[in-house]
Amino acid sequence: MCQLTPMPASQTEMVLRRVVMPNMLNPNGTMFGGALLSIYDEFSGIVGLGLVKGKIMTVSIENVTFSRPICAGETVVIRGRITYTGRSSFVVQLDTETERNGVSLGHAGSAVFNYVAIGDDGRPTMIPQLILETDEDRQLWEEAEARRKTRRK
Repeated sequence: MCQLTPMPASQTEMVLRRVVMPNMLNPNGTMFGGALLSIYDEFSGIVGLGLVKGKIMTVSIENVTFSRPICAGETVVIRGRITYTGRSSFVVQLDTETERNGVSLGHAGSAVFNYVAIGDDGRPTMIPQLILETDEDRQLWEEAEARRKTRRK
């Protein structure tokens, strides 16, 4: 299904920019959390496809935070990267900041998505492994592995 050549963690990093439009707002005049969650789901899948190059499926979403209101006209800047790979599963971490007119307004949210790669037979299939390059890569890997062990209990 996919080439199993290991991939450096830095090569999994992607950035998405999206302007918050009026149709994304809740009655309070700020971005609806579900609108951001929908963007997260789509973008984390795109990040995952950079590694797997085949069918993937969301297994779970965890640690979703919205740390400040996001207003119409602001640009949401989402940075995504793969932080863990197992035999057939992987973890995508997303961190969000906002900007207005090119000026950073700071951190606005984050999320962690867990995926599994699916073969043509509909069963989990092996994926390329992540090459950890930095201390931050190793720390994020250890955090993801700890969450995985907690979920499996």
